[in-house]
Amino acid sequence: MSSERSLITVDSSKQVSLVSGFNNFIDALNPLGNLAKVVAEIVACRVETKRLQNEALEIQYEYEANNRKIDATLKIAIQSSEDRRMAMERLFTHAERDMRQHHIYGNQLVRTLQNMNQLATRRDISFDEKKLVYETIRSLSKDMVSAQKVGVESLNALVQSTRHDLLAVPSLSKLLSPGR
Repeated sequence: MSSERSLITVDSSKQVSLVSGFNNFIDALNPLGNLAKVVAEIVACRVETKRLQNEALEIQYEYEANNRKIDATLKIAIQSSEDRRMAMERLFTHAERDMRQHHIYGNQLVRTLQNMNQLATRRDISFDEKKLVYETIRSLSKDMVSAQKVGVESLNALVQSTRHDLLAVPSLSKLLSPGR
């Protein structure tokens, strides 16, 4: 706000008068006689009007500066939200691709185990070949259990990450909080 002080005062009866301390100004107007006080008050009113205009401009500039700050803050918040959304989309796309790969790998293991099982029951296979088949079945079974474990851990990590991100959204946190 303006640090200039007002040159006029208005009393309860709406009488305008100059504040004390401007005696030299009033003395300089003395040749006008009785008009001196009127001229002094008119000049004081003009100065006061200009001061109020300047004060209004300061308020306007402050308002505009605050609006720019708010706009910038809003823009940053919107960009941050958009960045989080895009990161979540990438995470889900990656997780979906990962899960599909686990599913495909799991299906391939099951088919391979089925083939090995059929091969192990055939009578025209040598003992050494059956030994190799049984060893392969045992190894692939371990791989399948390990792949399932990795898939479950990956899914759990995705669920926890998603839950954490969703709890950060105020409108959703109430829905997801336990003991609601």
